[in-house]
Amino acid sequence: MRASMAACGEAVARNKSGGTKVKTHRGESRWHIPDLGKLTVPENLRALHTEIAAPWGIIDLLDFLKESDFVTAFTDAFTDAFTMVATREVSPREVIRKRLLLVLYALGTNVGIKGVADGGRHGETEAALRAARHLFVNRDNLRKAIATLVNATLKMRDPLWWGNGTACASDSKKFGSWSSDLMTEYHARYGGPGVMIYWHVDRKSVCVYSQLRSCNASEVATMMEGMLRHCADATIDRQYTDSHGQSLVGFASSCLLGFKLLPRIKNIARQKLVKADADDQVPSCLTGMVADKPVDWKIIGQQYDQMVKYATALRLGTAEAEQVLRRFARGGPKHPTYKAIEELGKAVKSIFVAEYVASQELRREIHEGLQVVENWNSANTDLFYGSAGTLPGSDKEHQEVSMLSLHLLQSALVFINTLLVQSVLKNPAWQEKMTDADKRGLSPLFWPNATLYGRIDIDMDRRLDLGLVA
Repeated sequence: MRASMAACGEAVARNKSGGTKVKTHRGESRWHIPDLGKLTVPENLRALHTEIAAPWGIIDLLDFLKESDFVTAFTDAFTDAFTMVATREVSPREVIRKRLLLVLYALGTNVGIKGVADGGRHGETEAALRAARHLFVNRDNLRKAIATLVNATLKMRDPLWWGNGTACASDSKKFGSWSSDLMTEYHARYGGPGVMIYWHVDRKSVCVYSQLRSCNASEVATMMEGMLRHCADATIDRQYTDSHGQSLVGFASSCLLGFKLLPRIKNIARQKLVKADADDQVPSCLTGMVADKPVDWKIIGQQYDQMVKYATALRLGTAEAEQVLRRFARGGPKHPTYKAIEELGKAVKSIFVAEYVASQELRREIHEGLQVVENWNSANTDLFYGSAGTLPGSDKEHQEVSMLSLHLLQSALVFINTLLVQSVLKNPAWQEKMTDADKRGLSPLFWPNATLYGRIDIDMDRRLDLGLVA
């Protein structure tokens, strides 16, 4: 805390913080942080997308799903003897594989099984597809298939272009839902009844976890749940979120659980730093931006064992984050452990605010991370186009199956695009063209090269030339 405050004071005093200053507004001292400005899209990335379309052309969205399965065999998660509902298999495995791909496409685009059965010449009847949906597709199998595809994407990525993938961003998107579903609530901000889907997306557009929540669910609890339950083999140590995904409890929990919470706080201008001790000296340039009351280390020491107990329960899955927060947020006097968590949160948040104010690079990093998850939400609208994007089903299980199918379909799009981009970048001429700005803006989440609508056909004997062995 002392080091971050000193570094913040030095950066502000010597104008090394990107123009951040302390100004007085209506008698109150506030941070004045200049706008970062909009970055232009590098021209090389536009040319790269054109280069990708030249040899492969426009690819059917169903082929993205099919090719991903040929490379990763994620459909094995559905046909494993220990996970499927059926006691035995009568149909050949290749026939089941084809039906599963059609069913996943039907659920992931929200076209529906009847729409897929009637919309193409694939040779499968509606009854056969509904039987495959009933026997093989459930929430557990979908999460296993997603984990297979996500980990394969992380393994196939070249760190030269994509980095190591140790940071992710979380954000929510409202989907309409049936009024017969008990989770459906009216959303005060977006308007209309529906539910929320929380996506956890790494900086290069690989979604590592998805959750279905009601409109009034705690975003802080959802953020912690996603960090603890994500399906990626990689260790994620940085979490970007918006104002609703942070709180004192969130900062304290991130410290106890071993990751760094990096939110984009809306009212950052009014955030105060906190002294570690009452006798600590405050840099003169930070006058008015440091709270008078220091952190109460005594109560943190008294409740340390209890804090570790709750953090361990969250990590092991014996308690959910929302249950823990609900226990502490009851009316009446505050629980002593809750007080200690808040004091720890003040300390961790003070360090973050000091670093955020002092570093323009950190502010840019957080903004870019959140833009990635916003782009993921934009793709949801185009890919999940059936029934006006309304989640079908009158219970949570049916809605989660649709959500996870969309997650799987979008992950397949990212997986194949990753391979296509890397195939082009193997050319030494392209390696010389790519600048640091190009690498920063490089993303596999684009879909102008995908046919989203039209006749639904699938040819299991046709393959894309990806230069890989299945």
